[in-house]
Amino acid sequence: MKITKLVAQEKYPNVVFLGDLYWIEQGARIGQGARIEQDAWIEQDAWIEQDAWIEQGAWIEQDAVIGQGAWIEQDARIAVLINKYICNISPDKDTVKIRIGCEIRTIPEWESLKEELADKHDRNWWDKSGQYIYEFLKGEADRYKKELEK
Repeated sequence: MKITKLVAQEKYPNVVFLGDLYWIEQGARIGQGARIEQDAWIEQDAWIEQDAWIEQGAWIEQDAVIGQGAWIEQDARIAVLINKYICNISPDKDTVKIRIGCEIRTIPEWESLKEELADKHDRNWWDKSGQYIYEFLKGEADRYKKELEK
């Protein structure tokens, strides 16, 4: 829900709001001393702990947990994956690698090995969840690479 600084300050009296407009969904929890800059987007049930700093244009997705003292920079996008295996992207010198479970590979490596790796590790999980998580992470890796090229 789009709210003004006045409404935000009434709802979260111990938070510092910098700017005039914010998007804060119902159920979001924001800790004492947190700083929220203009145009930040905080989705339903996100939890922002004490003294965290959320910069202008950052997007905190539903159910995200931002730890005490964290600093989320301008235009960052925080997404949440709740999953059986650890899944993330890892920037390297010249590329971005995708980690799913114990496998850390570049996108071309994943493309050529994903079916073999699914059979090796957990085909049932891959068919139900893994392939979708891989596509999400591939999109995030591509977005990250484009940001580096700017």
